Amino acid sequence: MAQTDFILAGLVWVALAVALNAVGGCGTASAAERWQPVPFVRQSTLDAGFKVGGEGGQWPQAICMDSTDGTFLLFGTDVGGIFRSTNGGQFWEPCNIGYNPRGNCGFAIDPNNSNRALAVGANSLEMDCHGIYLTTDKGASWTHVLPKRTKGYRDFREQVAYDETSFDAAAGFSKVAYWTSDRLYKTTDGGKTWAEIPNSGAYGNGFVKVHPTKGYVYIANDRGLYKSTDGGASFAQKAKGPVTGLDVVATHPDSVFACTPDRVLVSTDAGETFTTITPSGLGDKLDFKKIHASPVNPKRMLLENHEGSYQHRKCYSVDGGKTWARSKEEHSQAFLPYNNRQPMFAWHPKDEKVA
Repeated sequence: MAQTDFILAGLVWVALAVALNAVGGCGTASAAERWQPVPFVRQSTLDAGFKVGGEGGQWPQAICMDSTDGTFLLFGTDVGGIFRSTNGGQFWEPCNIGYNPRGNCGFAIDPNNSNRALAVGANSLEMDCHGIYLTTDKGASWTHVLPKRTKGYRDFREQVAYDETSFDAAAGFSKVAYWTSDRLYKTTDGGKTWAEIPNSGAYGNGFVKVHPTKGYVYIANDRGLYKSTDGGASFAQKAKGPVTGLDVVATHPDSVFACTPDRVLVSTDAGETFTTITPSGLGDKLDFKKIHASPVNPKRMLLENHEGSYQHRKCYSVDGGKTWARSKEEHSQAFLPYNNRQPMFAWHPKDEKVA
């Protein structure tokens, strides 16, 4: 390997100034430590015009973009904490002040106030520091609002969601949100306090979405798809069998998009009935997960098709889920070995070609 090929072959943090005085046989810092990130970057990457980036390499477990202008994003990793961007994903920074878990498995950004967001703590083991965290300053700091000994290991569900219809003008934020963990949990004060919804075990461990104008709650899990019209107090089953993806978009509020391992389900009556689509274009090896429709053009969709070990393919449709194709991937400038692990999706709220 030529010296110019890689400026750095590992993730390194260089201490610029560390002064230690020996006290009782132990080192004591007498000056503040200052650290500078030194990125992974190829010379070819620099030549292509990318002057920054490559300060880490972590498996993503969650991503979320605000629904206003797409400038605020949150990114959760397997065991490397969480990151934020406030300029549409161009630059990222760690945002773990007050956030104690090693990883993350879910986010929700308040659609009525993008300064506020919820995060689900995760790790490979059950930990007291897991559960729900709340930020009111775009991820600059976090508060542990619902401690819960959950695991979250390789948990790729979109499991927390705000109710956009619960906006309180005096408070300036949405008051209601839901979290589907082992059971269904609900907050009515913007995330400060949470309560378990009684007898909600059947609606745990799934995806959760909320109708953007009527407040209906949708749950999809390995038992089926459920709809509540009374704030989660009761549910009616609308589809049976494993439902592996779920989405709603504010621009088409009565549309509900879902997927089973080999079918796409679309509703245009707020989840009362569904049309089943047998998709074409991906062969006969189908294992669909995590369907997402663009809020700008819901006929444009993304999903994951699991085709084997580390073959979690990103796929797209431009005709409402009837035909699909594998997304092409350009990763020649990737600074770490690339493989097809589980993707997480977030559509831009204003541009149907950006996700």
